[in-house]
Amino acid sequence: MGATNRYLGIDGLDSSTWKEVITFDRTEQRVGIGTDAPTELLEVHSTGASTAIEVSAGQASTTTGEAKIVLRSLHSSSGTTYSRSEIASLGVAGGDSDLIFRTTTDSNGPQERMRITDDGVLCIGDSSPESDAFASTKCLFLQGAESVQTIKNTSASDSAQRVAIGFLNSSGTGVGYISNNSTSTVFGESSDYRLKENVIYDWEALPRLAQLKPARFNFKVDPDSTVDGFLAHEAQTVVPEAVQGTYNETKDLTNVVLNEFGNVIAKEVTEDDWKAGKEAEEGEQPQYAANTTWKAEHTQDVYQGIDKSKLVPLMVKAIQELEAKVKALEEA
Repeated sequence: MGATNRYLGIDGLDSSTWKEVITFDRTEQRVGIGTDAPTELLEVHSTGASTAIEVSAGQASTTTGEAKIVLRSLHSSSGTTYSRSEIASLGVAGGDSDLIFRTTTDSNGPQERMRITDDGVLCIGDSSPESDAFASTKCLFLQGAESVQTIKNTSASDSAQRVAIGFLNSSGTGVGYISNNSTSTVFGESSDYRLKENVIYDWEALPRLAQLKPARFNFKVDPDSTVDGFLAHEAQTVVPEAVQGTYNETKDLTNVVLNEFGNVIAKEVTEDDWKAGKEAEEGEQPQYAANTTWKAEHTQDVYQGIDKSKLVPLMVKAIQELEAKVKALEEA
């Protein structure tokens, strides 16, 4: 018998229609499906528009199900599993689905690390961007662990500024950037005179500046830290371009899982699936912690934000006006 042994599959009941479907290369210990000359341990070829590999998970019409591809690493001596990663498609029958990537650390079960949601959001370290106040479709969400850099950019060793992140409008014109060199970082917005028109210098800043209401406060999550700042909706009436979002905005969500702080960590999850997700096999972690809750309907606050650098032109102009008033009094 030659070095290659072929397995013959049956296509129909008539033995005359038998055709070669799997090839075993005994010399190289390789398997080929759709090819009689595999060059990898497992090689799958498709013909025409056919799918090369399909993984399906059966499910009832109203529940979620996962179709998984599981990868394991085995201990070299005992052959026991100590590491596992998964690629899974999670979705409701007849509906949309998310693509999930999981890895395993130590003795814990597979933990989600990255997800592409059904509406095109890429999440790394955060499976539910809907819990973010600025969530929208077709975005990237990153959530790092404590004391760990979420994004790291290493600059060259010279003094030249190099753009790490650039921002463009729909026409391809640059509207801002974050750049750095070996000693500093620059957060820049577009300001070239060639991009502007109707430029005026004769306007009053002091009356508008007097409308701003600087305050001292602490954030609820950090009661021991008092800071200076503004309430976004109050500053919005004076310098609207400095504030993002709408005053008292909310959005309604359905079938959500909340963490112990009341923040959304998953959406469109049935109550039965949430309960099942709180259970886990021995040695593995559950999908949902014991202190999570499920709600059929949930109203979530969408918070405003402020860019205080947008207040600088108003403050500079007010200082200039005050300087002119002082000078006039000195000369009187």
